[in-house]
Amino acid sequence: MKVYLAASSHNLDEARWAMAQLRQRGIEVALDWTDSAERDLDTFGVSDDERRDEAHADLDAVLASDAVWVLTSGHPTSGMWCEMGAAMARGIPVVVSGPDREACIFSHHDGVTICDVSNVGQWRLQWHGAALDWLDAMAAGRGAR
Repeated sequence: MKVYLAASSHNLDEARWAMAQLRQRGIEVALDWTDSAERDLDTFGVSDDERRDEAHADLDAVLASDAVWVLTSGHPTSGMWCEMGAAMARGIPVVVSGPDREACIFSHHDGVTICDVSNVGQWRLQWHGAALDWLDAMAAGRGAR
């Protein structure tokens, strides 16, 4: 199974942690965009052509995925919501976790699963453990709903 992780580029540590969690479960990460996003945070060194290429690569990875995980963080962002919309338009299942999991009205769409905070000790698993369980079930063919 291939999953695209949508997250704020201002939350790279969390995104890297989530991608590592997916890989540990044998789930393929559709695109690791964290290195290019880190470089892009310094916008003075990135050309319009490079940003266009990255936008196309991100969207292509979303559309080639079996599921999209939207990892919210409380950081202002717009890209992850665009990626979620692209997935929804194609009928690709979406799971949303994190503190801002209900910040977007489209989180309540039928094709989206909102994960509530679970009762787990580690703070990352408190926010994202249910999403990982959802993705595990989907990868195992048990469905996500």
